[in-house]
Amino acid sequence: MEAIVAEPIGGQQQKSSTELVTEVLPKSNTFLRNMGLQSTTKTSERSAVNAQVQDLQAQLETEKQESAGLREEVGDLKEQIVNWKKAQHNTEQLIRQMINFNQSQVAP
Repeated sequence: MEAIVAEPIGGQQQKSSTELVTEVLPKSNTFLRNMGLQSTTKTSERSAVNAQVQDLQAQLETEKQESAGLREEVGDLKEQIVNWKKAQHNTEQLIRQMINFNQSQVAP
């Protein structure tokens, strides 16, 4: 860092200590952010990501509820089909009994 301070800048003023620290330390250094010397774009990026995550979680929860509703409807429809098949079977048996009864009445 002292070498950077000693460097001539070709007619420009010497760099301030803040500029030197910023130049020497890595750009992603927590120290710089804590000192207010580096922008907190990562914080705003995290906020945006957190908002997206929350939106996706809400969307997922909505889809789970819709899925549960659809499963319930499918269960109801299956039950209706079973009942319809039973009723159809009973109707077929009744028709056979009527045919058999009618044939027994007609035959000598």
